[in-house]
Amino acid sequence: MAVQPIDIIDTAVKIGLGAIVGGIFAYLMERSKQKNERFKELLRLRKKTILDPIVLYIDELLVPVSEAYWSNIDKVQDNVAEGH
Repeated sequence: MAVQPIDIIDTAVKIGLGAIVGGIFAYLMERSKQKNERFKELLRLRKKTILDPIVLYIDELLVPVSEAYWSNIDKVQDNVAEGH
């Protein structure tokens, strides 16, 4: 069976079209991936913006509470040591 020029052209067109389709899908997948990454980063920044002040407030609130607790424990231990 002899190879006809039309067969070679047909194969070349099929390979070329396959490469174009593959390139388009690769581009679309990469664009979708970048969009998702930007969305995740935006969510992370929003959470950080909301949570950081809350955590700071709770930390500042817990310092006096823990100091009061431990000073009370120290008094209780002193009373136990003295036998009261």
